[in-house]
Amino acid sequence: MYVTEMNPPMQIFADTADVEAIREAHEWGFIDGVTTNPALVAETDRSYRDIVTDLDEFVQGPINAQVVATDEDGMVEQGRKYDTWSDNIAVKIPVTQEGIKAIDRLSDEGIKTNATCLFSPVQALVAAKNGASYVSTWWGTVNDSGHDGYELVRNTREILDQYGYDTEIIVASVRDTRHIVKSARIGADIITVPPWVFGMLWDNPLTNQSLDNILSEWGDRGDPTVDPS
Repeated sequence: MYVTEMNPPMQIFADTADVEAIREAHEWGFIDGVTTNPALVAETDRSYRDIVTDLDEFVQGPINAQVVATDEDGMVEQGRKYDTWSDNIAVKIPVTQEGIKAIDRLSDEGIKTNATCLFSPVQALVAAKNGASYVSTWWGTVNDSGHDGYELVRNTREILDQYGYDTEIIVASVRDTRHIVKSARIGADIITVPPWVFGMLWDNPLTNQSLDNILSEWGDRGDPTVDPS
């Protein structure tokens, strides 16, 4: 793969706590990391630590785990513990008054943080100023509220670029491939995709139709790597 230094590729994360779904996605070769949250973990009936430990065995990129505490000290304490579970941990912290303070403290300690539940460029700006490694913009949820997820990501990109922040933009709450294409065009650093969207990344009826036509023309000629007898 050829990529210039000026244009690093957009990364694709798996947005799920289902270890087997992530393992399958990892085998496709283009999954760069994982995002989880307490709601996704609750669906598995497993402990958060066990899930992260399993993921750490084969996921090479960031593993995002979200705190459940709502006060600054509690978030910091949980974030520190999460950080001991894997060298690849990024601690997800909601952009609240308490969360912003927790992001500042954990970032000062060298712990990667992901400012989540983010719905405005201003939230992204203050998170970046406090050292957040990532900001998670919730595109689909913003659209559901009657606002424009595209503008959220575009404005966030412009602001972070304007001031030279190295905070990476994650596009979350992805519903279809249109979100993925638009995110790539805007310059989002990462898009995190739930399992039910995985198939949309390559499934296209025209691809299937074209393949059927090609194989029909090939007919019963067999394996092209085998010399005819």
